[in-house]
Amino acid sequence: MSLLNVRRLHAQWVLGSAMLRKLVVYAFAGRRGAAPWLARLAQEDLAPTPPRAFALAAGASRCIGCGLCDSVAEPHESPSRLIMGMARHPADAPLAGADLDRLAALAPAIAEVCPARVAVGDLVTLVRENRRMLIQ
Repeated sequence: MSLLNVRRLHAQWVLGSAMLRKLVVYAFAGRRGAAPWLARLAQEDLAPTPPRAFALAAGASRCIGCGLCDSVAEPHESPSRLIMGMARHPADAPLAGADLDRLAALAPAIAEVCPARVAVGDLVTLVRENRRMLIQ
């Protein structure tokens, strides 16, 4: 028996056993639905997503991490870290504070050098909305 046949047989075995397990569990336990997941989500105390968040996040998620925005800032500042981090960790929005104001001030200069055309102003708006919801 060749290696290819053994791998195919193993894949079919894994798929068949997973399917059988799913059918047996479904027959005896029934479908659980979204209730358990929603209960766990409620325990995390996350702020609701702002209505415009997805439209604003689309522009912010274009960042390719090139670091060119760091060239327009002071030597001790790192706008690239803020841009990459703020878009990916909305729960940290209350910690942004003064960094948001500085990033908003740097936004026009960043727009001139950014090859990905990240909408830094939109990102600042998004984080401010997240911040407002989390602080309430």
